[in-house]
Amino acid sequence: MNSNKKIIITAIDQRSTVAIVFQTITIGLIMIGSAVGNIGILLAIYKTKSLQNKTSIFVANLAVADLLAGLLIMPFMFICSIIGDWPFEDASCNLTGTFALILGAAGMNTLGAIAYERYCAIVHSMVYHLKITNRLILIVITFIWLEGLVLSLCPILGWSEYIYYTNEYLCTVNWAHDVSFTYTIMVVMYFLPLGVMIFCYASIFKVARRHLRQLAMLDTLSPPSSHNQIVSDSDTQPRIENSARSLRLKRDIKAASMLFIVIGTFVLCWTLHGCTMMCLALGDTCPVDFPEYVYTMTTWIAMFNSVCNVWIYGMMNRQFRDAFRSLCCIACLRSSNTQVIQI
Repeated sequence: MNSNKKIIITAIDQRSTVAIVFQTITIGLIMIGSAVGNIGILLAIYKTKSLQNKTSIFVANLAVADLLAGLLIMPFMFICSIIGDWPFEDASCNLTGTFALILGAAGMNTLGAIAYERYCAIVHSMVYHLKITNRLILIVITFIWLEGLVLSLCPILGWSEYIYYTNEYLCTVNWAHDVSFTYTIMVVMYFLPLGVMIFCYASIFKVARRHLRQLAMLDTLSPPSSHNQIVSDSDTQPRIENSARSLRLKRDIKAASMLFIVIGTFVLCWTLHGCTMMCLALGDTCPVDFPEYVYTMTTWIAMFNSVCNVWIYGMMNRQFRDAFRSLCCIACLRSSNTQVIQI
């Protein structure tokens, strides 16, 4: 690469053999974990009827974005982490940068869409089916991918550019080339989804706390009857309502807890990368002089978010856990049957 390939920080690979092996193994594990985990999520949704709901449409969209990141971006990072340079053509750098921007925007904005869908399901449960229709879901998902596509085309059309960062082993936006584009990316891909998630989580938390107070009042007004007492219909009805609200409360708190973990993981994985990105944009005026390995680490932590999403949405949801067990059992049975046939 002659014109587009501008090496940032350093052009000489000064890593030790141990560092090369460690970095290569790390990105390899992230790549495999992302591919296997997100394929598992998609198979679980496809095979399990109870998971085929509105929430799972967004979860599947997130899994597709994370899976494509593992298939289209991380292999280039894997090769570059071994070689220490970009061995491909200019067009490959632009293409990889385009994919990185599209998939990054799709993943982050899908997280915001999931938070809003959960917010409507819990805070506005009575009108949820009127607010979240299949048509709206299709429009939102289409908008998410079109937005990423438009943003990714901007550097190719002249608003910023794609370059290879030596310390990140990745072709991405030249954050220092056009700061206005860098700020736009920060707002669209970070602050807006984060703002939506924080608002939705805060609203869910308020509803859960209000339900908790209502349950406490119901327990006070309708104490449990002894075995010797005859329970009248008037006593039974509040108790049934109490039980139903208790179940809803548990569901709401569980959803709020999962959303809290999503926000925490999102902030941890992308805020660190955002700091180094802004430092590259500011250049010599950056108040912090980060060591080279920090840029590598924060980029890969951001990539690791695609693996984290699998565990958050997969392992914290009982239906997904059951679906994973079924898939594993089916795989084991097929493997054992194949071995029997061979024998």
